[in-house]
Amino acid sequence: MATGGLKRTAQLLMVTIGVTLVVTFIKLNLAVPRPFYLYPDLQLSQASGFSFPSGHTATAFAVWGLVFLWFKKAGYSNLAIWWVPSLLVAMSRVYLGVHYVTDVLAGAVIGTLIVALSQTSAFKARLLSPLFWLAIGVATLPLAATQVQPVFLYCAMFALSLAVALFAMRNALPDRPAPFGKRGFFVTLAGMLVIAAGMGGVAIWSNSSIEILVANSVGFVLLALWLGGVAPKILSRKTR
Repeated sequence: MATGGLKRTAQLLMVTIGVTLVVTFIKLNLAVPRPFYLYPDLQLSQASGFSFPSGHTATAFAVWGLVFLWFKKAGYSNLAIWWVPSLLVAMSRVYLGVHYVTDVLAGAVIGTLIVALSQTSAFKARLLSPLFWLAIGVATLPLAATQVQPVFLYCAMFALSLAVALFAMRNALPDRPAPFGKRGFFVTLAGMLVIAAGMGGVAIWSNSSIEILVANSVGFVLLALWLGGVAPKILSRKTR
């Protein structure tokens, strides 16, 4: 992600948020119980929420599909890059008793469609547009206000904050096709780990759902600002 520059970061963020919103919306509205509620002996792992579709499978097919396309662009076209990890995730969800086969099939379709959508010219041209991310954030706000799942709030906060970061950096950040390199990867990852540690620390320390909700919301705001503005700005200086 980071080694490919800001555009690849935006691509990955788009497919991840897209999968999260679509899967969560379907789960909440269809409310299909997980297999272990009907067949307790099947459960080999803890899982919460509803079953259909499989979010892990959808995310795996979307993210690894995107990675495959990046490798393909570099001249290494091997479908195993996409299919092997994605199918392993799908099969593991069924094996652990947390999903039906139909759940993972639906997840695979959703992930594949979203990564295909991310490759259209309409989306590629808008990946670094503040208005694009603003639109995603605004469109997600009604779901955040009406649905019980806080993931909608996190996605809205992230998209709106990323729009702010991209707008603030619109003149400072060139449209760089060149990668940031290994240093870029580790710098970006370090910042993400610090933010994640802060969010995880609050979740462990606090017994208040409100405090955890606020901490996670702030964490996603900081993550968006880091990925969309601060880290690319630091790395663009180092690569000049």
